Amino acid sequence: MEKRKKFIERACECTAKLAYKGVVLYWGLEVLKQVGWLPWEIGLGGNTSVRELFVETALREFPYKTPPKVIVEYGMYTAGYNLSELVRHIFFAEHKSDFMEMMFHHICTAMLIVGYLIPNAHVWGAAYCVLHDWAECFMYMARIL
Repeated sequence: MEKRKKFIERACECTAKLAYKGVVLYWGLEVLKQVGWLPWEIGLGGNTSVRELFVETALREFPYKTPPKVIVEYGMYTAGYNLSELVRHIFFAEHKSDFMEMMFHHICTAMLIVGYLIPNAHVWGAAYCVLHDWAECFMYMARIL
């Protein structure tokens, strides 16, 4: 019975995180589309090419251009969530057999997100956050099952 209770708790937690990540993923895609940073090659309604975005725009404007406000808000929100997940994992979550691997994952994610906010590398960082949320949606779907 105890094992079943833990399974249900974990499934509920993963369902909540999947819902959160789905909303944040949608928000990130809409933000990238709004500022013109969503490549058309991935088939999600963007209007710029990968080369134009990452080579010409990002390298030409980095680090002096002021990023759009919606991108900064998206970056700060995802940074806050991922830093809180790091703190939760280290201090409050149950230490399971994959504790060190997940801690390494949370530290790397927090460093990448904070590391793009500080030097104003928002083109690369926002794309990273969307890809990270995309991958975590599939991970939480698998964990629910």
